[in-house]
Amino acid sequence: MQAPLRVALVHEWLVNHAGSEKVVEEILKIYPQADLFSVVDFLKPHERGFLQGKVAKTTFVQRLPGAEKRFRHYLPLMPLAMEQHDLSGYDLILSSSHAVAKGVLTGPDQLHVCYIHSPIRYAWDMQHQYLKESGMATGVKGTVAKLLLHYMRLWDARTAAGVDQFIANSAFIARRVRKVYRRDAAVIHPPVDVGRFALRHDKEEFYLTASRMVPYKRMPMIVEAFSRMPDKQLIVIGDGPEMDKVRAAAGPNVSVLGFLGDAALVDHMQRAKAFVFAAEEDFGITPVEAQACGTPVIAFGRGGSLETVRGRGHPAQRTGVFFQEQTPEAVIAAVEAFEALAVPIRPETCRAHAEQFAPALFRQRFQAAVERAWVRFHAEEDPEHLPVLSDVHHAAPNLDPAPIPKPKPVQPPKAVAVAVPVVVAVAAVPAPAPAPVPVPIPAPVPLPAFVAPTPATPPTPAMSQADTSPSDPPFALPAADARPAPASGPPAVLRPIGEIIRAKRPLSDGDIAHILLVQRRMKLRFGEAAVALDLVTQADVLWALSQQFNYPYSLDGRGLRGADLVVAVEPYGPQAEAFRDLRSKIMANDAAQGRQPLAVVSPDHGDGRTYVAANLAVTFSQLGERTVLVDGNLRDPGLHKVFGLKERASLSDLLNGRRPAKPFDRSADLPGLFIMQVGAPPPNPLELLQQPMFGILLRELQREFDRVIVDTPPARHTADARVIAATCRQSVLVGRHGKTEARTMNLLVDRLRRTQATIAGVVLNDH
Repeated sequence: MQAPLRVALVHEWLVNHAGSEKVVEEILKIYPQADLFSVVDFLKPHERGFLQGKVAKTTFVQRLPGAEKRFRHYLPLMPLAMEQHDLSGYDLILSSSHAVAKGVLTGPDQLHVCYIHSPIRYAWDMQHQYLKESGMATGVKGTVAKLLLHYMRLWDARTAAGVDQFIANSAFIARRVRKVYRRDAAVIHPPVDVGRFALRHDKEEFYLTASRMVPYKRMPMIVEAFSRMPDKQLIVIGDGPEMDKVRAAAGPNVSVLGFLGDAALVDHMQRAKAFVFAAEEDFGITPVEAQACGTPVIAFGRGGSLETVRGRGHPAQRTGVFFQEQTPEAVIAAVEAFEALAVPIRPETCRAHAEQFAPALFRQRFQAAVERAWVRFHAEEDPEHLPVLSDVHHAAPNLDPAPIPKPKPVQPPKAVAVAVPVVVAVAAVPAPAPAPVPVPIPAPVPLPAFVAPTPATPPTPAMSQADTSPSDPPFALPAADARPAPASGPPAVLRPIGEIIRAKRPLSDGDIAHILLVQRRMKLRFGEAAVALDLVTQADVLWALSQQFNYPYSLDGRGLRGADLVVAVEPYGPQAEAFRDLRSKIMANDAAQGRQPLAVVSPDHGDGRTYVAANLAVTFSQLGERTVLVDGNLRDPGLHKVFGLKERASLSDLLNGRRPAKPFDRSADLPGLFIMQVGAPPPNPLELLQQPMFGILLRELQREFDRVIVDTPPARHTADARVIAATCRQSVLVGRHGKTEARTMNLLVDRLRRTQATIAGVVLNDH
């Protein structure tokens, strides 16, 4: 498969250099060879710098009367216009869409990746607000507008099927994509030019709000709140339709400055005590810019603010305070809470958080996501060689045949920027140091937090002959030769890193010679020289080092949900380090209590229980322990989704006395990790778990594997988790910081202790 020769970049309209156009700017830095398409392009020659001087290929809307100033009035024609673009000569189509860009027509051999700022807001959940604010909620105009928006919804939903990979600009938009299109979307936050903001430590005694004064920004509400706090000064910057309302609500302590230039706005951001933000935005760039200045943010706790501002978690990591209602009273309470913080918010913390949204990181994340989508898309041409988790088990009883030949690598699209292993962050992972759990259980401490273990239980006897017939075992386990043979003879010599990289990337003899020449002349390491020549990425080098030192992880998250399996795809980050710390504490508990299967238990949905279990299993496999991760959630299994596996029946068959052809799935990137799936949820999960066969299964797994970890269903709604924990004899409790109530965790602790299960520890998920 050849690399794509042509790339098309599609955007709605090019009339200014705002937030979505900055995304286009960064994508063009990755793919400078891309041709540009849009509905209209009215940028002047001196405004085209961010497009590298490119002029977009436009549609018939460009030539309609008054289009330059009133192009939005032609919105009903834009779906038709967008479909007129002929992209048949392109291999890769990238769309930056908040309205119609994703609706371009593509063929079955063309990969379409859509960076979605939002589904059409005014056609979906914001329709009623849009019609009301534009004065078209009733009457003839209102009827016509509703009909047109109905047509837009039908078109928008239909064209979602033409997108192969959605990338949302926030988790908030990813949820909207899921709601509207029933599609999953990766999350890559848009670029924010934090480099143009300087950190300032000394703050003055005024609060700042700045925005275009349109209804959803709630600027009059902020002004009213501060007018009721005469001892606090507020400066308001911006202009718009609601300026009269803002001036009417302003008291003597509120200064309304109107529109100011960029330099003056930045100066006020740097000096402000805090920045106040009351809109429910899809993402919200302004709060990030304020934090880049070292200024804390007081924000409405809905929408993108939950991702751009740290208003919860450990006090030392916070960058702001949230209020939960768009009312003056809620703003007043939030300002008072901000001023009463026991641990003041540090400017350095705000700046460090803002730097996570830097353009360079956006380019790295976006490029990596496109390359992964490219590999997955073209692998579908050969379904026997999907680059997900390798099927190393064909049929019982021989469950460890020779490795399947690897498919020929698919060359990803050529890009300019050098990629480093940055994971698209979308899912809940544990923070290195969240706040303590406020529940009276023994000794909770920051993640990983462990309570004092209960007295050791007697070891479980091995499975007897009476447990199962030797001629017809209840299930088949991997053959003994799957366990690595002990090393013998002299110590093994490390493989050269160039040899390892060459096995992964198609480097020619000429490439190797060129790398060696640069290595000698510039006195670099081999990997550094290869990266400098743009022949490999930094991720390739890190992966090769992991192979040298027998520390497996996934190079590109093939089939894995990288945002969830942080230990597998970003093993050098702080979240992975937190999981390794958790592993160490469990191993210390093993030394005192004896090794037992481990149940991962949480009270409710959304606590991060499955992600903790999956990442913990990966850490044990990286330590060299043969680890089996069992999906014990017979009601709503989910591990196959986390690892990108094709769903198959394993645990449910075993508990029903059937013998599955393949009880385990196994990762090509993580050779020590085995996954036991549930399959179709059975109608009687609790009864199956209470039968002796489940205990027999766990004992046999304990005999064949170094580590057995069982994911469980939420404990609040059923007794399944308590039964699993009692059978495992050891459990780790998972709670979500800011969500799990103290009394709920206390109740779960009491119930588990009544089952004689050892509580090895308590883990807090800080989302």
